[in-house]
Amino acid sequence: MRFSFGLPFLTLLLFVPLSAARADELFYESAVKTLLDQKCVGCHNRTDFEGGLDLSSPKAIQKGGEHGAILDDADPRESVFLKQVLARTMPPEDSEQLSDGEIRLLKDWVSKGARFREDAKIVTAERIVPLLHLRCVRCHGASEQEGGLDLRSVASLLKGSRKGPVVVPGNSAKSLIVQKVLAEEMPPRKQIVPASVKTMTQGELRLLREWIDTGMKPAPGRRPARQTTAKELDFWSFKTPRQSGLPGGGGGEAIYNPIDQFLLARLGERGLAFSPQASRRTLIRRLSFDLTGLPPTVGEIRRFVEDTSPDAYEKLVDRLLLSPEFGEKWAAHWLDAVGYADSEGGQNEDRVRAYMWHYRDYVVRSFSRDKPFRQFLTEQIAGDELYDYENPEMPITEPIFESLVATGFLRTTPDRTFQNITNFVPDRLDVIADELQVLGSAVLGMTFHCARCHAHKFDPLPQQDFYRLSALFKDAFDEHDWLKPEKRLLQLPEERLAEDLPQSARDAVREKRLAIRALWSRGRPSPTFLLLRGNPLTPGEELQPGLPELARASSAGQRFEIRALDHQTRKTGRRLAFSRWVTDPQNPLTARVYVNRVWQKLFGRGIVRTLDNFGKTGAPPTHPALLDWLSVEFVKRDWSSKQLLRLMVTSRAYRQQSVVSAGARKGDPENLLVSRMPLKRLQAESVRDFILQLTLQLSSEKSGPPRPVKEMENGLILSSELERGGWARSIYVIHRRSKIPTLMETFDYPQMGPNCIARKNSIVPQQALHLTNNAQVRGWCDALARSLVLQFQADRDAMIRHLWESAYGTEPRSSEVALWREYLDRLKQKWQLELKDGTSEQVLFEKSLATLCHTVVNSASFMYVD
Repeated sequence: MRFSFGLPFLTLLLFVPLSAARADELFYESAVKTLLDQKCVGCHNRTDFEGGLDLSSPKAIQKGGEHGAILDDADPRESVFLKQVLARTMPPEDSEQLSDGEIRLLKDWVSKGARFREDAKIVTAERIVPLLHLRCVRCHGASEQEGGLDLRSVASLLKGSRKGPVVVPGNSAKSLIVQKVLAEEMPPRKQIVPASVKTMTQGELRLLREWIDTGMKPAPGRRPARQTTAKELDFWSFKTPRQSGLPGGGGGEAIYNPIDQFLLARLGERGLAFSPQASRRTLIRRLSFDLTGLPPTVGEIRRFVEDTSPDAYEKLVDRLLLSPEFGEKWAAHWLDAVGYADSEGGQNEDRVRAYMWHYRDYVVRSFSRDKPFRQFLTEQIAGDELYDYENPEMPITEPIFESLVATGFLRTTPDRTFQNITNFVPDRLDVIADELQVLGSAVLGMTFHCARCHAHKFDPLPQQDFYRLSALFKDAFDEHDWLKPEKRLLQLPEERLAEDLPQSARDAVREKRLAIRALWSRGRPSPTFLLLRGNPLTPGEELQPGLPELARASSAGQRFEIRALDHQTRKTGRRLAFSRWVTDPQNPLTARVYVNRVWQKLFGRGIVRTLDNFGKTGAPPTHPALLDWLSVEFVKRDWSSKQLLRLMVTSRAYRQQSVVSAGARKGDPENLLVSRMPLKRLQAESVRDFILQLTLQLSSEKSGPPRPVKEMENGLILSSELERGGWARSIYVIHRRSKIPTLMETFDYPQMGPNCIARKNSIVPQQALHLTNNAQVRGWCDALARSLVLQFQADRDAMIRHLWESAYGTEPRSSEVALWREYLDRLKQKWQLELKDGTSEQVLFEKSLATLCHTVVNSASFMYVD
């Protein structure tokens, strides 16, 4: 018999009269035990305990399963056990069914209170310690110990307060702690909201009193949880990637590097090949947007087209990888994945996060410098445990500063705990769950958050995995020892700051505003309990920090060990140990997930389409051997993002045209085999930045505090012009969740809830309407028209050719130049009708040219990259 607790309860199908047996004669031991042993214990026993449920003893039955109690003391007829029996959802259809008489027996027993001859319901410390954490340790715990009382453990409870004992084992009536709760003095009524705690319920107080009266029994020994089987772990993404030999087939000039061999082998199976190679103008525009997020200038295009050297393309790639704009472009991809925002979020108040921008600048610098991804992740997960930065004699050097700033990765998710009324334990647990969701989706490609309330329905992730993982972060993310958002700033003493800090940090020091929004270990984690159904009111067993079960499938998990840190510190080293597992070359997930995301940014679709789900419900890889080859190669090349990108963009596959041949339309309609390059629409930042660059309004200012936005009376959110003129690049504009610039939001810029692994790519009327009607966009186009007139004077053809080439990257044909000349003449006539008589020819022409510029930024050739 197996319970199906995850399914909605069905309407009761069977109503039968109660047994005529006398209530005082019906006990578990009299008849129910035999029935359960015959029909249920086969699946729910001490060894298997499917669903975390053991039905082989009174104690196990009253304990319940992984979702909580199956017997309801308050209303036996509402017991999960009884409902499942009456709905005939247990045993399942493939098992021997209960007879009507057996169902009557179980209904009679449960309805009469599910009695046992020897009551197994003994309250132990396993239930009381989490209760004390939930209700008491805010004032009697790690941060505060009012009256000298610490209630974090049984030992500290027995120690008492400065005035003496607070509990008398065996006598709850004489125990001061019970008296204080009864008198509503603990917690004091006036402190409930400021402290974000709630008073004990009557049921919780009854448990506390029963525990004290029965001698304060310790927590029972726990049997090991059921481990996942080898069969459950036998899945491609749980195994360490291996580089296979390169496939044969394909040939000649079509193969530029091993990527092409893997792709051509699959294409050849369907009689397909790559599409023709794109033109140089197409390639430089594609590369520039993919690597820097900005278009090439006219001069850059012409120099590349005229470069006849055999390695011209490779030199172009290297130049773009070294450009400062590269770091900004690829930082934006990572900031999406981790859910970066400059505000807290929340329903009614979206407070700005002070100093969060240091993390954004850290990510930009990391990609610009090609920091090894292994180091990049280690700093973000455990940067505060890498150095003894609290030592007053240690200077704060750039590596220390960078590592502390990097922990902002774990501070990105929406967090409304800045208000007392939204800072209770359930609110804090939601923040922790969001952070684990970001970690799982962005780094490991696993849906760990699905195991918060129950075992994962598809992947080998028991509910214990979620809480073991959260325990790894408990020294910094502790729902019972919480730091409000405004208290998460590390203030660095100016006298300890070294000279090698980044420029933005030195500027902050000079302006007396250097602080880091960071996450750090305080070395006093509270115990972690499994929460039945994810509910802090129903705690289960205490769990130790550890890796998910799937880690056992590779040698990386077998090497996991939480060790003391090298420097003298109270920090636990838990997150540093976890980061070592994450970045272990044998870890089956980390490199694969990152390589797959990079591939998706270049080729429009991941080798695994579900970027954040490499589990059993995720999409299988279209080219598994290629994914593994790239993952191993990435690690071999020192986890270098730039080398990985260079490998991908120098392939023949990347240099294809986007034209769809008849054969590819039939044999590869969705482009799963990469028989062509996709036609890609610009992302939100590139739309805005491209318009600004084209209209000569893009500022070269970088880093530092986010640039503000303004809210107009009509509801539009506009970025603000800088004091020195121009507009900042989009990555430096404040990302306030409730006030995203309308231009960017219209083109699918994400709000982050909690993060964005893959952006939408919508095509909706609002996009064209915004570009057409927005006054700020029109103003930028007016500025472009004035600059073109200044640069080319009366040479209209040169002006048209420059505008065309700047916007589209191609060279206009003579017929196209003639068409735009005619268009300008017609526009001039329309403006002449609109404006007063006597308007000068110069003004009329500038107005006409501005309209032409406005038309250009609304065109498909401007918005799409071939």
